[in-house]
Amino acid sequence: MRARKFDRKATLSGLTLSAMEALLLVSLSAAGVMAQDGVEVTGRSPSELTAAQPLPGTQTGGIEIRVGGTTVGQPAQPDDPRDAQTGDDPRDEQLPENICGPDVTAAYVEALNRAFERLKNLPDSEKGTYDGPFFMDRNGTNIDLVADDIDLEDGSDRCPRGICKRYGNIQPATVTIGGHCVPAHVSNDILFGFEAYMLDIPWAVAVLGAQYAETASYGWHMEPPTSVGSYALGWGLAKSMSGGEPMSEATLKDQLESTTHAEAKRIGGIFAYGAEELTLLEWVARVEPYVLQCAPCPEPCESGFFKDGTKSDWTLSDGSKAVHQQ
Repeated sequence: MRARKFDRKATLSGLTLSAMEALLLVSLSAAGVMAQDGVEVTGRSPSELTAAQPLPGTQTGGIEIRVGGTTVGQPAQPDDPRDAQTGDDPRDEQLPENICGPDVTAAYVEALNRAFERLKNLPDSEKGTYDGPFFMDRNGTNIDLVADDIDLEDGSDRCPRGICKRYGNIQPATVTIGGHCVPAHVSNDILFGFEAYMLDIPWAVAVLGAQYAETASYGWHMEPPTSVGSYALGWGLAKSMSGGEPMSEATLKDQLESTTHAEAKRIGGIFAYGAEELTLLEWVARVEPYVLQCAPCPEPCESGFFKDGTKSDWTLSDGSKAVHQQ
């Protein structure tokens, strides 16, 4: 899996001057040459600069020049805490054992907006009770979303980490959406419900089709409420967008927290004797509680998708392609 590296090294926005350049500015300022330009020089005196020693706790000199209220100059680099012999970094040891996957909220909103426009413009031959499911069958695995991990500099896990990255045979196991850690399949399931609504597939047909795919892939068992609840969330998002409501990170977060799903109560997993309605996040906590052990992904945490099916070319019923326009 491709991974985006996380660089701990500090960066300096703006201009970086050498000690010689700084000395020149100090000398000019002392002579009054730059007084009218509003240049203020602070730090060591020019005589000290000739034999400047690093300031305590830094690897470089502490020269600071203020120009128009903006500080420029050599940044004070912190001492490298890594062991000189082994290269071990004590900061790695401070990471929790289990960390949720990266925050894909912004990338997810972009994907939903892209999917909305593309699905809306598909020909009628790809939509409806009969043709819609066939479109999904042809393109189902092409409209997946798989998040791009964030690794440490040495390639080891950062976000996700521990059981939040590998849970059984599931990898990646988690992502962060709207500030909440959720199983990674939720992002695909939301898109499934979204796609079903946009293709004019009746809700019952969409859920039945999902159950068929689940059975064909993993054997007979009922679709978990976390999946069906995610379908409902995607369905509701597509419905609101079709009604003119723009998609935003705030909207996605609000719908994620408020969408509910009712699941039949069963005896022995077979006989139903009522229904229980919970929010999607409550179902996640009950059905896939390993997620509760995942600490938030530390900043910087935002990531995108290394597989984004909303950018794929889709196959239509006549064999032609709906090509994604960059």
